[in-house]
Amino acid sequence: MKEKSAVQSSEIKVGTQKSVYRKLPIVVVLLSVVVGGCSYLSGPDETQQERTEERGSEEKVIEKDIPEKEKDENPLNTDISDEEEIKSYIIPETIWNVTGMSAEEQAESFRQNNIGQRRFKKVEVNEEDALVLTMTEKQKDEYANEIAIRINEDIKDAEEQEDIYIKLSEDYSTMKMTLGENSSSTGFQRTFIILTSEVGVSQILNGCVPDEWGFHLIVEREEEIILDVDVPDDKWVLTNEDFGE
Repeated sequence: MKEKSAVQSSEIKVGTQKSVYRKLPIVVVLLSVVVGGCSYLSGPDETQQERTEERGSEEKVIEKDIPEKEKDENPLNTDISDEEEIKSYIIPETIWNVTGMSAEEQAESFRQNNIGQRRFKKVEVNEEDALVLTMTEKQKDEYANEIAIRINEDIKDAEEQEDIYIKLSEDYSTMKMTLGENSSSTGFQRTFIILTSEVGVSQILNGCVPDEWGFHLIVEREEEIILDVDVPDDKWVLTNEDFGE
């Protein structure tokens, strides 16, 4: 790849919390090509258990329905408590590095949008400068679904507003951006930051190990690939020349 300088920067509003991010230069020098990352749909598989009944030639199997009242009285049939449902999700520093915002700054934004613990039970920053979101299973599912909707909306916005056409694999492991004639370095940076942060958080919420989030990024302009890297592992740079500016 030819030597390149940093691209223009601008203030970005990222979809995860729609907060304004600092001006951030995109740094590009390809160091390695190692396909990494974690599938959006990854996580432990749920094993379906099938019940089998052995019947003799003359044996009758009787299934007894347990009344709802008895179920409520039987501690073995009680629902999992709220405390048992709560789980913490670590959003690593590598995601916030892309946005140019610290975990503490992002945490404050999350807290401001968490009136009455509607979205999260707790928002903290750990010793490794990672954002820790503590949620019930229901809150996690709702938040993951919300981000998935945002990703689709932001892909549509990129096409309509930035002339950038995006194809994202179903498992969020590969993203291809095709730059149109009216695309710009500023529009690319905005789109990259928004989608990268959203995809990263989605992967974490769906079972990805914090250190393994990421995706393969391909950027194409005028039928030529100008960038082929792994996010966040590779360091890279695009110039104004790459955008025809």
